[in-house]
Amino acid sequence: MTGPDAAEVRVLGIELGDGETVLYTTRKDWSVPVMSGLLPSAGLGLFLLLLVAQRPTALPPRILGTLVVLALVPLMASAMRFTLRRYVLTDLRVIVRDGRGFTQIPLTSVHRVDTEESQPERPGDVRFQSDHGVMVWTRVPRAGRVVEIASEAVRLYGRG
Repeated sequence: MTGPDAAEVRVLGIELGDGETVLYTTRKDWSVPVMSGLLPSAGLGLFLLLLVAQRPTALPPRILGTLVVLALVPLMASAMRFTLRRYVLTDLRVIVRDGRGFTQIPLTSVHRVDTEESQPERPGDVRFQSDHGVMVWTRVPRAGRVVEIASEAVRLYGRG
């Protein structure tokens, strides 16, 4: 296995074949987990703050700490999902790593790679249309650039 992120991919638990080359790895844009976890945490935190403010006596620090941790649970859960999801493109396949498992499609079955994002530097969804259906990499940073890299990989290593 070769490529700039070979050690990182091995750490993620994706077994690559002999001679398989990692061409690109990425994950969702950082704003996705922050916003999807921040809003519920802020709402829960506001609710708990109002609940505590209604009490005539102060809560013990241990209970306040527990409430703060509870308010942060949605943000922490979102961050964990973010760190467990990774997108990998090799010279043989397209992979979505999510938690302990992963899904993949052979690069030779990919017909087309596209995105709806018109500005190459913005986050967007990258779709790999193949014989096995459509695999979507959601909210990828610089989606237009990723489409260029993936399209070139399909041209060189896939159907051509």
